[in-house]
Amino acid sequence: MPLTDLPQLPDVPAAEPAEEPALEIADEDVPMAEAPETGDATALLALMTTASGSGLAWLAISGKKRREEEN
Repeated sequence: MPLTDLPQLPDVPAAEPAEEPALEIADEDVPMAEAPETGDATALLALMTTASGSGLAWLAISGKKRREEEN
């Protein structure tokens, strides 16, 4: 396929930016709310997991005893 010349676009002058008054924004201190403390809760999660596991084990053991007593 032979290369052809691209059509020339007419020269259009660039639009000049409109002069607008400068907008001034006051640089005030932003009031900060008291943020909650965050941190590592690994010990709490381990305690909750242990308590939950112990409760499930207790329910399983007491359920077996109850079924054995009924027979």
